[in-house]
Amino acid sequence: MSVVDLPSLADQSIPPFESIPVIDISGLSGDSESKAQVASAIRDACIQIGFFYVKNHGVDNALIASTADAAHRFFDLPMEEKMKIEFRKNPTLKGYYPWDKRGRVHESFELRPGTEISTRESDIWPSEDVLPGFRETVLKY
Repeated sequence: MSVVDLPSLADQSIPPFESIPVIDISGLSGDSESKAQVASAIRDACIQIGFFYVKNHGVDNALIASTADAAHRFFDLPMEEKMKIEFRKNPTLKGYYPWDKRGRVHESFELRPGTEISTRESDIWPSEDVLPGFRETVLKY
């Protein structure tokens, strides 16, 4: 696979397109050739258009809907509640990331796979009294 020259790519205009690419990622659990085909499709979509839809990802639609609902409920909490689990309070830097006057233009709740579980892991979750079912739903997802 060749390295893309990002500066020259940024100077190019994106050609008009009729539809958003839909990429079937079920091949990622297949053999090397299947994985390479999916990777190539993702690369092409990112270079040619900049984004794509994913299908056959294996995540149940009901779980996606309940996770989206949990996210909406979290971000609707008062700032005071969200700041109780701000990322700076956790040594793994997981948790709530607020808006930032220096350029961060969104708020987020961040978890990262592969991070060793901290003894303070419970500090990244809103209280069950404040947001019932949030932790369970997010971890299922």
